[in-house]
Amino acid sequence: MISDTHQFATGGSEWIVRPPHGGSTVHIADTTDQGVQIPGPESVFSGVTDVAYAPRDARAQIASGAGGRFALAGAKCERRLPARYGPAPEVSAGNDMGRRVVRGG
Repeated sequence: MISDTHQFATGGSEWIVRPPHGGSTVHIADTTDQGVQIPGPESVFSGVTDVAYAPRDARAQIASGAGGRFALAGAKCERRLPARYGPAPEVSAGNDMGRRVVRGG
């Protein structure tokens, strides 16, 4: 459980931040210096949620005033893409579309 903030360097990997429960603010310090609000679902069974994409070689900070649980999925990558916000209606859990929306590819 993260209460307050959690910071990490992405290094040579790209990361997806997903709140399975509890909302958060995700701030990604890179060339765009973006901050996005990600509302958390009522439960892990509520469906697809908004996500944030943190590119390689950036710093990410997850903050939640009420606390929450957050899933972090990372993968090594060579190409650096810009930080992005992926709204739930555009992120599909069943096919490749979610990756294209979040990564922009």
